[in-house]
Amino acid sequence: MKFIYKSIVVLFLILPILFCKGTPTSPVDRGDTLLELTQTLETANFIFHYSPGDFVYAERSEAFHNWAISLLGVTCPKKIDYYKYKDREQQKRITGLTYTGWAISETFEAHSYLPWMNHECVHLYTSLFGRPSDFFNEGIAVALQTDPYNNDYEAREKSGERVHDLVRRYKDDGVLIPIDNILDASGFRSGDFTIAYPEAGSFVRYLIDTYGVNQLKTFFASSSYYDSVTEIKTKFQTAYGVSINVVEQNWLNFL
Repeated sequence: MKFIYKSIVVLFLILPILFCKGTPTSPVDRGDTLLELTQTLETANFIFHYSPGDFVYAERSEAFHNWAISLLGVTCPKKIDYYKYKDREQQKRITGLTYTGWAISETFEAHSYLPWMNHECVHLYTSLFGRPSDFFNEGIAVALQTDPYNNDYEAREKSGERVHDLVRRYKDDGVLIPIDNILDASGFRSGDFTIAYPEAGSFVRYLIDTYGVNQLKTFFASSSYYDSVTEIKTKFQTAYGVSINVVEQNWLNFL
């Protein structure tokens, strides 16, 4: 199945949408995007498409790409086609979409009005080894919102605040959502995105820093977007050898 991941700006949080009936088609499929994004810059791992007079952060994108694929241990099937719109207005006029960005895994594309987009690129990389529920799929994208070009490997929100610090404040305020409530697709989508996204990002970053990447990849490979809470918890137990609720408590203690 083809997935399109779309984003809206809520502290740089990303809202994923399944490519299914009712979802807008790719702008490239419609043939409109390339009529205006006539400038092309090809680097080692990207082909940037943008408008005359506009710009992209090619070196910053390359630095993130090299760091992320090394961490995740993936080999990309092709260069990422990055479609950069001048601003939200141009993006909306051409595509009809106002999201901060979206990724199309089938064609290895990222779209945004931002000059680089680490989050959406992560969706492309992780699609190479699995597509679990949104809690983990968005969680890993938030967990890797880093900037290796500037030697910053902390997961951060657009504001610059560390994801762990934001979630720690949510914990202190008593508004964190029990993980069981947002583990599956329907639970995650019905939650408060301003809490669910950074919460998922902090939890997945804790997993990566504590257990490494291989167990997470094993879990991703065994998982499906449509898994129930029970199935997710069983597959997590198999991949990690410990229940997710035990890890949740350890993560809360870490915070």
